[in-house]
Amino acid sequence: MKGIHIFKPGKHTSSQGLKLEFSEDNLKASVAAYDPKIHEAPIVVGHPKDNGPAWGWVNSLSYSDDGLTANPEQVDPEFEEQVQAGRYKKVSASFYAPDSANNPVPGVYYLRHVGFLGAQPPAVKGLKGVEFSEDDDVIEFSAPWDTSNIAGLFRKLREFLIDKYSKEEADEVLPTWTIQELEDSGRRIIDDDLKPEAPLFKEPTKTKPEGSVMTEEELKQAKTDLEAREQAIKDKETSFSEKEAAVKAAEAAITQKEIEGELDSLVQAGKVLPAQKPQLAEFMAGLDDSKDVLEFGEGDDKKAYNQRTFMREFLSKLPKAVDFQEHGAGDQDDPPANSNELAQKAIEYQEAQKAKGRTVSITQAVYAVQKGEQ
Repeated sequence: MKGIHIFKPGKHTSSQGLKLEFSEDNLKASVAAYDPKIHEAPIVVGHPKDNGPAWGWVNSLSYSDDGLTANPEQVDPEFEEQVQAGRYKKVSASFYAPDSANNPVPGVYYLRHVGFLGAQPPAVKGLKGVEFSEDDDVIEFSAPWDTSNIAGLFRKLREFLIDKYSKEEADEVLPTWTIQELEDSGRRIIDDDLKPEAPLFKEPTKTKPEGSVMTEEELKQAKTDLEAREQAIKDKETSFSEKEAAVKAAEAAITQKEIEGELDSLVQAGKVLPAQKPQLAEFMAGLDDSKDVLEFGEGDDKKAYNQRTFMREFLSKLPKAVDFQEHGAGDQDDPPANSNELAQKAIEYQEAQKAKGRTVSITQAVYAVQKGEQ
């Protein structure tokens, strides 16, 4: 393989988006500094981070009016055949920066490796083709470097906004993560494009024919994945149901406390017996108070109540359940029972009616006991 035209003087943009200017003196210094005994630059495919695998080595560098030329040696015959066949028509040079800690000769741009590229154009336009290429005079910048340039432009714009206004306003217009996304996108495209191309000859890839039956292993994996997804959905539903139930229970407890407070005033007024209070509070808590469901009266006097409001008004209009005043002998045949006795009999009456399949409120039970019903 003859000498490879790898670089020329001028302004160039690196894969990191850095704009650098290379003078003739810079490149001549690179030629003078190059020593295979210190670091022999390999010939590689793409721009691998570890400089391998090597398909040949750069024995020396030379400079002419065209720019920098790498003189190869020990080139792998199969690789050379691929170059001759047009598989790798373009090249791109990688240098150690003058101030890099890994630079074998600090202070100059030292050749790190020479990368052969397939579909990915190099960052330096106008390099001569390798060996047999005749139509590579026009070479354009590739998308990854354009993306990096755009990211750099936006980063400078963001810095301007911070200086001119504030970091908060810059975050609103141009947040850091959007610029980072651009830079990451450029790097991903570079990595994809620089992957070694497939060999010239290989066995055709076996694809599963349409309608083919899945293997037992694939079926098991699909079943496992499906069960995992279903379990995740069930877990979310269970968690939501538990939270919903907890909220409803808390609301019910608050409602019952409020109703018990209302019933206390009715107990003090003698309209509700103390023994009635717990059951009555539980009953009222279960009544609908979300909308008007009951209507009474006619025309303009018609009123609408929800169940709980109706029960409140009904209880407030009840007569005293127990009258502790003295009465003459002509008032009634039998003396009234005391409050504890009456409450106990009312509860017993309510339970007896429940056993017969009838639902009787505690108020109805008190009336029934007072009337002497059994």
